[in-house]
Amino acid sequence: MINPTHQAFPIESNLIGLMVIGYSELDISLCFVGGLALGEQFAVLDALHAIDNEGTRLDVVSRLVRHVMVAKGHEAKFAEAIGAMRYCKAVRNQYAHAQWVHMQGRMMFTNARDISWKPDGKMRWKLIDLALLKTQETYFEYTRKCLLWLEASFKWPDRPILWPEHMQQPPKHEAAQDDQHQG
Repeated sequence: MINPTHQAFPIESNLIGLMVIGYSELDISLCFVGGLALGEQFAVLDALHAIDNEGTRLDVVSRLVRHVMVAKGHEAKFAEAIGAMRYCKAVRNQYAHAQWVHMQGRMMFTNARDISWKPDGKMRWKLIDLALLKTQETYFEYTRKCLLWLEASFKWPDRPILWPEHMQQPPKHEAAQDDQHQG
């Protein structure tokens, strides 16, 4: 194992892995919804995935289909899905690009841009725990349900489908902790 933190926290690490890997499923679903909205589901999906940056892809699909969502009365729901996607992207990226440690029985992470490269510099570690990870993973599932609702609204417009119950975005991490730990 490259980083023993993941052995020390296997359940937490599994949830982190599910979110890092699972984001691509959300991304594909959003692009598929964009394709359905424009009547060219696979062509739009293919074209959007020529864009490497996830944030740019979110912006492009949003701009491409906004007028269709407004015309169908789905503007607020689509905005909720896009906002949820942005949150999931931020959570995915913070975990995918993190350096992990475990200290004092806690799992912590930092990003390379937050590392002080001076010998006397303090590290800013963000705390993470199982409860927060479970809530974040539940929010990823909520995002998936929003996208499935949008997909179904284009595939089966005559079938009434309930929008998922609104879920507040959980924090991305617990408060930062300064430490002299030399990772």
